[in-house]
Amino acid sequence: MSPACLYDIEDGTQASPLIGYAFDYYPIYGGYGHADPMDTNSEILRLRSSYRLRAITDRTTLPDGMVLPPTLHGPSLDSVPLGGYMEDFEYVEGLGDLDEHNGRFCITADYPDGIYAYFTTLGWVNDVYGYGIKPVFPYVVGTAYYGEVYPGDGNTGPNSGFVVISEPVTAYILPSTAVAELENAPLINLYPNPATDAVIVEIDQSYGSVLVPATIVDMNGATIVQTILFPGTPNRIDLGGLANGVYSVRIGKDDQDVAYRMVVVR
Repeated sequence: MSPACLYDIEDGTQASPLIGYAFDYYPIYGGYGHADPMDTNSEILRLRSSYRLRAITDRTTLPDGMVLPPTLHGPSLDSVPLGGYMEDFEYVEGLGDLDEHNGRFCITADYPDGIYAYFTTLGWVNDVYGYGIKPVFPYVVGTAYYGEVYPGDGNTGPNSGFVVISEPVTAYILPSTAVAELENAPLINLYPNPATDAVIVEIDQSYGSVLVPATIVDMNGATIVQTILFPGTPNRIDLGGLANGVYSVRIGKDDQDVAYRMVVVR
């Protein structure tokens, strides 16, 4: 993704705006931010990636040093120049301004209390299209997300941004996410997301007539809101007291609760 309409051919003099959210619901900003991530009065810089091209002459190893068997060797550098594959790059801690996920914890105009955010990485590039500021690896998100990507949020499967696996597989979810296996979970619809003043939660009538507890938890694990939901009807949860940020909405009892990521933006 190259947000070409959000940067000039010269270096920027203002912090870049919010341009979207990643699949893990953390915000994505343009390529410019403050020198001190916790001080919005500090100097504006083009934030640098901490990835660099590897010093390799062939594609027989991975960035972590793993030696590949001959059947997995990549094409020669003569046929595909260095930089043509993600594995041609390596992460070097402290090399740039951003971490291995291509982000950092910072204060922004949208999140005055601070939040983890991704940034689009830009650099002066001279290629067949001319010399100018253009996207550079890893572009938006690094080689892994900072947060969790939940299947229940619709970010996997058909028409999503992820490959659909057709053969039988075993799915693993970290216990700390408190997400029940989806086939055992009630049909739940949570909207809008991102939300502003309120969020609506609908639970399928098949869940029965039992009242369903719901809890909103912030990124530090603190409980912010506790309420009861009614299956078969839209349930409105007031978000008036919540600051901008990413929250977890946990719905159901302890032994079968389902967690959804929710973003509050005002």
